[in-house]
Amino acid sequence: MSEKAASPKSRFRIIVIIVIFLLLACFCLALLGAGRNKTVADRAYSWKTGSWIPGYLERWTVKSWVDDNCTVYIAENGEFQPYLVLTSNYGGNVLLLRKYLLPELMPFNKNERHLWSWSQYGGYYEDSTIDKYLNTDFINTLSQTTQDAIVNSDIVITDKSSMGSSVGATKNISRKVFILSLQEMQDGKNYASVHEGKTVSYFSDDYTRRVACLPNGEKHPCWTRTPSTWQTYIVNVIGSNGELSLGGADADIGVRPAFCLKNTTTIKQRTDIINGQTVYAIE
Repeated sequence: MSEKAASPKSRFRIIVIIVIFLLLACFCLALLGAGRNKTVADRAYSWKTGSWIPGYLERWTVKSWVDDNCTVYIAENGEFQPYLVLTSNYGGNVLLLRKYLLPELMPFNKNERHLWSWSQYGGYYEDSTIDKYLNTDFINTLSQTTQDAIVNSDIVITDKSSMGSSVGATKNISRKVFILSLQEMQDGKNYASVHEGKTVSYFSDDYTRRVACLPNGEKHPCWTRTPSTWQTYIVNVIGSNGELSLGGADADIGVRPAFCLKNTTTIKQRTDIINGQTVYAIE
């Protein structure tokens, strides 16, 4: 004789027990989360949005939410500036990008004569004007806590042998502070430049995110570290509306610093940075 099916009351009791168990489990996880320090990796886009939000939905409905939820504030010359936490796995570390361009425009490489010979390699990134500035003057504007947390990053750059040719060679250099490459900010191939690294997921499904603004909110072109292979003194630039453009290495264009921090770098909530808002900051 077969066993009797569970009565409605028994099924209801089982459902109630399961719900209570799940609620208790969630409560315990929340307590565990509240008990540990928040780290900069907790704000990274790579897990904050992830694949569970379709690209079209994220682009049109939660774009501002995404940016707000992967922002941390870092002190520069004693004043806090917003940085976007792009990914928690850039060579195993957390990649941050300044939300706004630096106030002062600058050339990729200085050239007072504004004339380039082929052999000057004005578009070469290593030891360029920007490269030197970011790793001397700029890094010293950051708080000591931030400077101590910055790690050396191995970044891919175009080798000199590829400039003005179709060789396609790259090399790795180690830097504390740098600017992103064209490939890191676009999903696709550009036949007039060499691939420098991999596309960062923050940009892969919405190229408009690479649009840069000056501190006053005005859209403005910004440098990439990627030279055009057509000439030795031409560099790829992100235009005011996110389009790909080109600039002579001596042109004054916006600079958007990036650097990596240790995953364990702690962040704290602050209510005194933005009036009426609670934000996260590195102190």
